[in-house]
Amino acid sequence: MEWSVNSDREMLEQCLVLALLVNGRTSVDDFKKTTEVERFAEALKDFGLAYREVGNQLLLEGVGLQYKVPTILPSGFSLNAEVLIWALASKDKETRFTIFANGSSDFAFKVELLKKIAFAVVEEETENSVSFHFSERIPTLKKASFGGYPYLAKNFALLSALVEGREVSLEEKLSVRDSFSSMLVYFGANMKFEVHTPELKDELSRRLAKAKGLKLERTWRTLLGETKIMTSREYFIPGDVTEALALAIASLFSANKEGEVIKNVVVGGSRAAAFSVLKRMGADFDISGRRERYGEPYGDVLVKPIGNKRLQGCHFAGDNMAIAVEEIPLLAIAACYAEKETIFHLPAEEVSRAMPLLEKLAANLRQTGAEIGVYEDGLVIRGKEELDVGEFDCIGFPTVGLALAILAARVKVHVEIQGIEETDKMFPRVRESIAAICGKEA
Repeated sequence: MEWSVNSDREMLEQCLVLALLVNGRTSVDDFKKTTEVERFAEALKDFGLAYREVGNQLLLEGVGLQYKVPTILPSGFSLNAEVLIWALASKDKETRFTIFANGSSDFAFKVELLKKIAFAVVEEETENSVSFHFSERIPTLKKASFGGYPYLAKNFALLSALVEGREVSLEEKLSVRDSFSSMLVYFGANMKFEVHTPELKDELSRRLAKAKGLKLERTWRTLLGETKIMTSREYFIPGDVTEALALAIASLFSANKEGEVIKNVVVGGSRAAAFSVLKRMGADFDISGRRERYGEPYGDVLVKPIGNKRLQGCHFAGDNMAIAVEEIPLLAIAACYAEKETIFHLPAEEVSRAMPLLEKLAANLRQTGAEIGVYEDGLVIRGKEELDVGEFDCIGFPTVGLALAILAARVKVHVEIQGIEETDKMFPRVRESIAAICGKEA
């Protein structure tokens, strides 16, 4: 059977922000609306964005780089969305801004991130709000242990430089979740984002380099110059990778021997790297119909069921997980069904953000009978062939709920998951697809 997922959340948030900076119209084709995306679009109205839906098309009217900034910044969104909001506000160094928690379970972490990547100077802070102004200091990026920049910090640096008219020059060994960089180029930013491979002129140069132990590694180079105008565009955003991965893992246990097809999924760049992790564990799937629209590659994912076989445990180092950190709960479910031991080793820069999620995930998965251990910088799992179910709780962590939904769909009894409404809000209609793939009514 064929399945579809919602438009990629991160890319849609980024597109909405860039549409604000266009002095004119941006149209998004084949748009799939979710409550969370609509909330973010409504929040950007305070900056000057106008939008309306016409059939399955989203029409956006931007005001250009001279947008206005509210003193009370909207909050309660994903980290990706909130970092983009901070970057939009950062051009104003004099105003005192306020952010409210709005029930956010990770508000304290967001405040620390605001200080760290946006150089915000806090003037007043409580459990439920923070008031601050932006420093005149230009944000500096520090490379992570995997040789690239943490993508949230990089996105802030690029967007803040764009709206302030500054230049940015970056070089990385690994570009993580790089859709925003590609999108900036497409929307007309004065920017180059490309792979650079060192070239040696002759055989003697190559031998000398080898004798000196020099590694001729390719690097990603980003050069952003002053941009005075962003270009009106038509755009298309492929299917969400996190949702597609959830359907792919459910499909491993499908009774359909022909396999399941997940349509129009992001397959380019590092955004879709979680599928590579799953393939290393022995999942059988192919990308078919690969094509490109408005600069973004996408394709259909055909997943074959594993039948009587089992997935295999692997050791995933920091560079793998830097790319797939958002999908760890789903990959952990796959590891719970795998033979041998699976280790997810997080890069040091992601540990503080991911640790609360890992603890919540482990508390739930221990009820399945799999062996789960949370250590200083990651997760270790020893799976079993059949998993038990228990009293699950994903409150505050929608991706954990999405992972638990796969477990719930694989058993005959009803499984209660506390907080699952948060998952349904972020990933609408996906649980129903998971249940149908596994042959169970939602």
